[in-house]
Amino acid sequence: MARSEKGHTYEQIYGREKAAQLRELRRRDARKHPNSPIGRHFRVKNIDRVCDRCGRHFLAADPKARRCEECWKCPGCAKRLGNLASTHCRKCTHSVPSERRTAQLAALHAGTRRNNPAQRPDVRRKISDTVKAKHPSRLYPQKWAEHAAKMRRPKPSRLEDAVAPLLPGFFRQFREKFYSIDFARPEIKLAVEVQGCWHHCCPECFPEPRFPMQRLTLKNDKAKRSYLTSRGWQIVYVWEHDIRKDPEEAIRNNVHNIQGV
Repeated sequence: MARSEKGHTYEQIYGREKAAQLRELRRRDARKHPNSPIGRHFRVKNIDRVCDRCGRHFLAADPKARRCEECWKCPGCAKRLGNLASTHCRKCTHSVPSERRTAQLAALHAGTRRNNPAQRPDVRRKISDTVKAKHPSRLYPQKWAEHAAKMRRPKPSRLEDAVAPLLPGFFRQFREKFYSIDFARPEIKLAVEVQGCWHHCCPECFPEPRFPMQRLTLKNDKAKRSYLTSRGWQIVYVWEHDIRKDPEEAIRNNVHNIQGV
């Protein structure tokens, strides 16, 4: 595309029609004076050459041309290359590795996997056992549980909101060491736990855990129950299906029948 001395195209300066007229005038001058710079620029490409890269024949004005127009383009972004030695532009060189570099990396990775002792099953098992044995939850179980309780803030559920007006004398989200009790009366050590059927595996609705989340919740519930009962707490579980049927009857049957409440 023809440009002026300041680098602007003819279309930007004169418009499309005027630029076409100027180009036609330059072509006439080129035909009149074929050996001038403008004549060499508009010379007809009639020299048959063979591309060094793809082997195809192409017409060129330069008798020393070694690449066709397609081989001068970058395969990644179709930009024109700067020299004959490059196969990709500077941007695509980093994203498209060469075959030699790919082969070197493959050989390096294969040797690393073959010579790395940590890839052997017995060594990996030993490393895993060592990491588990030195985990803070194994070395300092009580401090780890206290830290986890501080990080895990209790989140009241809609089931608890439905049951809360029916338990006026209970403290909500009562903290006992590093466990949180849904509803508690600490003077008689009575704890009321509102349990979701799916999450806590209700014996009637979901007797067998099927998902990892359910197994983890059962494990945590067992640890919480053993901790509270060892310190004299009495735990009453109110399940989701009972609350959805009739909250008042669920509280009456599970909580109000206990002596002292």
